[in-house]
Amino acid sequence: MEREAFRIVAIRRVDTVAEVRQQLMRLIEEGRLRPGDKLPSEPELARLLGTSRASLREAIRTLRLLGRVEVRPGKGTFVRDLARDPTAVLILAEMPPSLDLIEQLIDVRAAVDVKVAELAAERSTPEDVRHLRRVLEENERTHLADPEVGSLSLAFEAALARVARNPLLARFQRVVHDLWLEAWGGLGIAPATKHMFHTEHLEVLRRIEARDVRGAAEAMRRHVDRKLAETSWQQIIADQRRRSR
Repeated sequence: MEREAFRIVAIRRVDTVAEVRQQLMRLIEEGRLRPGDKLPSEPELARLLGTSRASLREAIRTLRLLGRVEVRPGKGTFVRDLARDPTAVLILAEMPPSLDLIEQLIDVRAAVDVKVAELAAERSTPEDVRHLRRVLEENERTHLADPEVGSLSLAFEAALARVARNPLLARFQRVVHDLWLEAWGGLGIAPATKHMFHTEHLEVLRRIEARDVRGAAEAMRRHVDRKLAETSWQQIIADQRRRSR
């Protein structure tokens, strides 16, 4: 069966994002911010990080794209767990971000997330389905409204792993997702299809709600089992690296 392709776009200001993320990590390591904490106000955070408010806004927007912070409507922006899984750290030490790593991860993600979707369809409760729907509704309100074209958000897939009720599988998924974020983000690129991804998430949810195990697995397979499209990615990466010098 012919696979569809991931198109590629640049993540804007990846150099600023890397710097701000490093500083947020330091605040977390010092205990001044913890996963789940609400970020300080924009003026206060810009002062803490020693950056302009414009650069901060750009960085926060892209950190949202990378799934490192989340916006809760009416409540603010909150830190997600920025620490990478130790297994992912070891793998990245041997296999730094590259398109070859992304291509290998596509195969691995397909194996993991397709199984997650299958188990979620088999084991979900009505309350689980309501929670998954809330995740997608929040994504529609916040993530889809973001001006960034591409998407590396994995919030829905992570929520599915909890519904699958297999902690070990969820741990493997976390490793794969950490590698996925670092491989794309490390190159300063993202898949350019976030609205299509949202539509595909809705189809996976529809199959889960119907307890269609085979259909949920197939819908997830179509979602994640893609190839990298022929694109001007070499120029995109070269431009990103030139700006970061």
